[in-house]
Amino acid sequence: MLKFDAKTHTYTYNGKLVPSVTEIISAAGLSNYDVIPEAILEPAATFGTDVHAACAEFDRGGGIPKNELLAECVQGWAKFTRDFSAKWQHIEQFRYNARYGYAGTSDRLGYVNDKWTVIDIKTGTPAKWHRIQTAGYAMLSMPIIPYRMVVYLKPGGYKIVENKDKLDEQVFLSALTIFKFKGAK
Repeated sequence: MLKFDAKTHTYTYNGKLVPSVTEIISAAGLSNYDVIPEAILEPAATFGTDVHAACAEFDRGGGIPKNELLAECVQGWAKFTRDFSAKWQHIEQFRYNARYGYAGTSDRLGYVNDKWTVIDIKTGTPAKWHRIQTAGYAMLSMPIIPYRMVVYLKPGGYKIVENKDKLDEQVFLSALTIFKFKGAK
């Protein structure tokens, strides 16, 4: 059984610690969080977490939050949802890949313009490694989810980046191999 500890941001499967998609990408040196000063990173991470929670609440039938900046991001999310006729099947779902032994939380799984899609929600700026992250999330399902995209929320709007490169899956698996080689877990 898969369990997630929000305080430590760790996953266990049948009592055994397993790596997350984000942890794998970071250990392989693909993400760039390590170059961001803690004084900037911590508030940005907290804001991103708050936006995720507010969007999830909205998708579950809740309203727009009272905090103005959060409200503007949720309004951008609502606009994306309408513009792409999104119908969510899973919201912030923890999943495990038994074949490769890793876990992750897909922000959204559902139909976007009638295509089965995995979505990652971001509040920062686009980065190349984000597409590797969506590949890792897509591979948590078998068969692999065919469509992937990142939705970058900004006050009152959004930007989407579709992730179409099939090489992304191989890059993610290479990152997983590096993670295992390093003996990270």
